[in-house]
Amino acid sequence: MSNVSNEPKIEKKELKKAVAFLAFQAYFVLICIFKIILSNKKWGLNQNTLGNLYKSLVGSILDYSFPCLNSFSENNIKKLQAIQNTAVRSILKLKYDTPSNIVHHEAFNKLKLLTVSNRLFEFSERYVGTGLSHSIPLVERLVKEYKEGFESRYIEYLTLLCNFYLTISSYFPET
Repeated sequence: MSNVSNEPKIEKKELKKAVAFLAFQAYFVLICIFKIILSNKKWGLNQNTLGNLYKSLVGSILDYSFPCLNSFSENNIKKLQAIQNTAVRSILKLKYDTPSNIVHHEAFNKLKLLTVSNRLFEFSERYVGTGLSHSIPLVERLVKEYKEGFESRYIEYLTLLCNFYLTISSYFPET
């Protein structure tokens, strides 16, 4: 009797896309819940409370799904950023036509909230740095192989390690 299964195999790439899609959907649902909270004026929540609510309800989705979201296209990251900008405008009572760069600046200064791409980069950099500093063999091997081949290959799709070449370089000083 053979061990061949008739069940369809799920490719790793498809699984990553599915998880990223689910994270995007969860992010969207939490934004809707957050908008309901914002719309209830009689609760009288101030900017700091609303900012903290946003970070805990919505930001946590980004934080916990950053490995999958790193494989998101730039277009999807922009969609997430647009959602975050809408929430920030609501929290800070900014006009709808306030330019994004001002929204990002105000979000950082008043709410200590990074842009989506900066937040993903920060988490990814911390992930790789922690893996290297704790001598996790898999991370070390991946980084070493990546560093050896970094200069010699054309990179069509950026990966997690692509973004951290300078950080990685600090763990492997030139000899």
